[in-house]
Amino acid sequence: MPGVYRILFLFSLVLLVNFGLKGQPNTFYFMKGVVQTREMNPAKHGLESGYYVGLPFLSSVDLSANTNNWNFNDLVHRGAGLQKDSMIWDFENLLKTFDQKNYLRESASLTFAEYGWKKKQNFFAVSISEHETAEPFFEKPLAEFLYYGNEPLIGTTFKSGDFGLMAQHYRQFAFTYSRQNSRKLSTGITGKLLFGMAGIATKGIGFETEMPASGDQINFKGSGEMYLSGPVEILQSQPNGYDLQFSNSFKAGKYLLNFGNPGLAVDLGLTYKVLKNLELSVSLIDLGFINWRNNLSSLTEDGNFSYEGIQLNAPGKVPPTASSFQPLLDNLKDSIVKAFPLELTSQRFSTLLPAKLYLGGEYTVIKNVSIAALASIRMFKKQLFGSYTASVNAVLGKSLTLTAAYTYFESTPNNLGMGLSYKFRGLQLYAATDNVVSPFYPNQASNLSIRVGINLLFPEPDRREQRRRAFVPKVRNKYHRF
Repeated sequence: MPGVYRILFLFSLVLLVNFGLKGQPNTFYFMKGVVQTREMNPAKHGLESGYYVGLPFLSSVDLSANTNNWNFNDLVHRGAGLQKDSMIWDFENLLKTFDQKNYLRESASLTFAEYGWKKKQNFFAVSISEHETAEPFFEKPLAEFLYYGNEPLIGTTFKSGDFGLMAQHYRQFAFTYSRQNSRKLSTGITGKLLFGMAGIATKGIGFETEMPASGDQINFKGSGEMYLSGPVEILQSQPNGYDLQFSNSFKAGKYLLNFGNPGLAVDLGLTYKVLKNLELSVSLIDLGFINWRNNLSSLTEDGNFSYEGIQLNAPGKVPPTASSFQPLLDNLKDSIVKAFPLELTSQRFSTLLPAKLYLGGEYTVIKNVSIAALASIRMFKKQLFGSYTASVNAVLGKSLTLTAAYTYFESTPNNLGMGLSYKFRGLQLYAATDNVVSPFYPNQASNLSIRVGINLLFPEPDRREQRRRAFVPKVRNKYHRF
């Protein structure tokens, strides 16, 4: 059986790693002159004057993935000694890197269309974008059980802990309004109308085993719930049975025009100048939910079972034998299915967006150069995860802005980030990442993030300069004859 557990564990791990390597970088928060920074704090819009248009489908592309400090290189790496020229699978090394609770978080977003403008002290913006998030999670005892099997657990009670998956794909219609209330205070708010396309949520999935020291039986308890909304139809051959049939009901037009799963969210933010050179900021992002109402399937399981071995047909013989094992295995399967009935229903459910809290401070050292610090806190499964960033930000001339940052990201240290934006005749290009090394060594990375985009900027004409030019007296040529 340990061999089977190894295969199951490897299969699950490869799925997770491939799924993730495909949020917003903290480095992006303090970048200058980029309008999309408002998505991390709606009070920080970055538009000096006039209006802007995001290049369709290219104004904002955001990809990120991170774990709690484990990566693919922990599992597959170059060996030592006689194996120094070979790549080896090192499950025990991977298990050492796991915390008690583990996750892989992945997110992606694409903005279809975006437009904004500034009028005096007020800023307005509207956008349409697509978002996807996924977060598989598990506890270390489950990984150890899948690798080592149940032999080390004889005489003990084993608990797998909570494991499962939270994922959703949704469309977002957003409207932002921010205002410079005074020389010191600016506030902003973004209202979001959401429509879920597909979602999955698990609740309370876990199991418990108890094996006496005698080893003559195993007591097994298991329970869990899974909720699904998406273009997949699940059919059950028998009531409470495990013979499930999955049929693909995906139709592109129907899927993309799905407005049957509504939701709401809000972003709140403010900035305040404590001193002439010191500004503090705070924002709460993606505080919202989605109600899933159509294309529903839900599975619920709860039961317990005691396994005392298989009763052979001819136990009197030495050794005991059986003329056929298939009927015995079928009887065991029927007993397990009866002990753990699987209920299939179409139950509505709700999911929360991954809300984030940002706390920032920025100090202007000299004109156009500042140093800053940012704390980012998110909550998942009633647990808080924090990341902390220090950055240096500079505006070089009228066209170029640079940001260099160091981030300690949710148990993952040594993330060197960089941000850059460049303007040329109204065209703005920008990019930011929290880990500039990760694209070159993805197998060693625990944190991958990148954000890129293109904007068209239309600044308001400088009216003072226009008036000054209008009133400059014309100088006659000295050779002009009257």
